[in-house]
Amino acid sequence: MKNKDIQYVKKIIEYCDIADNLLDEYERDYLLFQTSQSFQLSTSMCIVQIGEYVSRLSDEFKEKHDNIPWKQIKGMRNFAAHQYEHFEFEVLWHTITEELPELKESLLPLI
Repeated sequence: MKNKDIQYVKKIIEYCDIADNLLDEYERDYLLFQTSQSFQLSTSMCIVQIGEYVSRLSDEFKEKHDNIPWKQIKGMRNFAAHQYEHFEFEVLWHTITEELPELKESLLPLI
């Protein structure tokens, strides 16, 4: 495992934490999420950044930890970055409330 991989994993965890802090800041309110463009854009940027760091991980690292859905994470990043106007609230909400905490828990033992 390369030292840079660990640094990238730490950045991914950091963005998971930022998304979680945003959820707290907005009181984890789905209705507020639906109406607040700043909430939506902020959490979307976290997803974009996580995908960016996933793309920087070495193939060796991703193969060693193939229980993590790297390809889907990168795909979510691409969708958030390039198809944002078609992003469904429910998908984004599920990602930030369910999938990012799971991702963080999967990554913590790796550092």
